[in-house]
Amino acid sequence: MSWVEHHKRSERLASEAQVALFQDRKAEALELYAQAADAENKALADLGKSKVRTVGISAVSAASLYYKAGDLESAWDVAVEWLHWPKLPDFAKDQLRSLQRSIPKDRAPVPISGSFGMPGTFSHRHGYQKPEQEITVREDAPRALRQAVFPLGCDAGLRPYEIRNVVCHTLTTTPMPENSPSAEYDYENDPPELIDEIMFHLNSCDWPKVYDILEDLYSYIREKGAEDHHFSAELNRVFSEEGIGWEMISGKIGHRGPMSSIGHRTRVAVEDLNSAHFSQAASEIKEAFADISRRPTPDLTGSVHHAMCAVEAAAREVSGNSKGTKSLHALIPALNLPSPFDDAIRQLWRYASKVARHGREEPGLTEREARLMVGVSADVCSFLTAGK
Repeated sequence: MSWVEHHKRSERLASEAQVALFQDRKAEALELYAQAADAENKALADLGKSKVRTVGISAVSAASLYYKAGDLESAWDVAVEWLHWPKLPDFAKDQLRSLQRSIPKDRAPVPISGSFGMPGTFSHRHGYQKPEQEITVREDAPRALRQAVFPLGCDAGLRPYEIRNVVCHTLTTTPMPENSPSAEYDYENDPPELIDEIMFHLNSCDWPKVYDILEDLYSYIREKGAEDHHFSAELNRVFSEEGIGWEMISGKIGHRGPMSSIGHRTRVAVEDLNSAHFSQAASEIKEAFADISRRPTPDLTGSVHHAMCAVEAAAREVSGNSKGTKSLHALIPALNLPSPFDDAIRQLWRYASKVARHGREEPGLTEREARLMVGVSADVCSFLTAGK
């Protein structure tokens, strides 16, 4: 059957479905809509891609008919397939994206690319995922991550030239004009030189820039209405499997694991301290977090030392002794803290003095204890600013 025959059959079945629905024959209507959608999808497969507008109309029709049939997965798949086609007319893009937004997120499948073990692939179905690795990487972008950026972008529906443009924009470098799309650009066969250009930038840029690129790619994907949740989910899987101590949440990359909670608490403390104009305390708590975050070996002594210096600096400001030299132990009575909080801070000061304050690091100081000190100190700093 030709495109015209499939299309006419689809129109006839859809009309019969409308009549059945009007006569309250819902089950029959759903079946007729499903048959109409299948016919339109076959028409779409037989349609030459040179007829761009007709392709757009047919793609929207097929997706809409699957939606009316209650086959949300097929509706979503048709939309994703044709939204990835760079020549799809804008009117079709708008209607397909609108249809996607109408599908509840818990019913919307993630499109399968086959390269990253997404739902539906062998490894995902049978539970052969690589186990989460111990965090060993923080201030670096290992080769495995750099190599993953390009396929992650492609899986989310970006064309290679789009990924290249984002990469170059982030790195403030000019794209190679000979690799830029033109009227003769072959969208089905991207030139290897374009991919080489992308990988050169990804493999040679400084490690923080890799994470900047990932955030910018997420923003670009989201602006296009493409698969941002797919992109971030797969990126987080790479982080987990490669022992990288970062994760993407809502398009922003932050600390993963036990450090994520401490990172949040220190950020809140820094905001509170800066709002109260306690600049010295803010600087100290940031340094404490930087020390505990160092990889592969965190500076435990430094983190405890700077954490307690942050509390001490905040206490000086609260007590009106910002230019003085009194220790935290001497400042506690002037803070008017209710019992037993005053004694708790006093004990923290004594512990810090014992393990780090005077450079006498005890062999028994553990990362767990240091994290506790940094987290509690951040909370204490926020508490002290509340009265200002």
